[in-house]
Amino acid sequence: MKKWFLIGALVVVVIFGAFIGVKVHQTNQQKAEFYTFREQLDERFFPLLKENQQYFDDLTKHNNGLSLMDWNVKEGIDTRLKLQKEVKEIREEINNTDLKYQDTLELKQNAINSLALMEEIYRNVELFGNMDGFDLFVQQLPEEINALSENIEKQNKIMSKYYK
Repeated sequence: MKKWFLIGALVVVVIFGAFIGVKVHQTNQQKAEFYTFREQLDERFFPLLKENQQYFDDLTKHNNGLSLMDWNVKEGIDTRLKLQKEVKEIREEINNTDLKYQDTLELKQNAINSLALMEEIYRNVELFGNMDGFDLFVQQLPEEINALSENIEKQNKIMSKYYK
């Protein structure tokens, strides 16, 4: 009787140990995937966010249609085209990244959403950044920049789980 009790206890301990081992391994895999994806974002995505912030700051300084058109022709269009190209390349790179854990997938989707919001702002600069559509553009731009900022806040919340 004592022998069967010891064997049963040993089986329970082994099963519990195996379960804990699998969970620890899975958690380590999840962290490794998250950190690897974060490093990928560090290479191009986060620098692009910083460049966009400067572009959007420059864009919002122009508070009338003539000023915006002048800036856009002199320097804004080249910057916008460069940024649009980078957004497209980075989106493709992120889309081609295979991920399987929830937090990393959320971060990936968040990055894709940020890129989509940037593209929307670029399109509106192209469409409405002239004298005819300037009033509509001035109304939409702050809303779009705020949406991008909110998306970046969500991104920071996701990353705060791993970086405390």
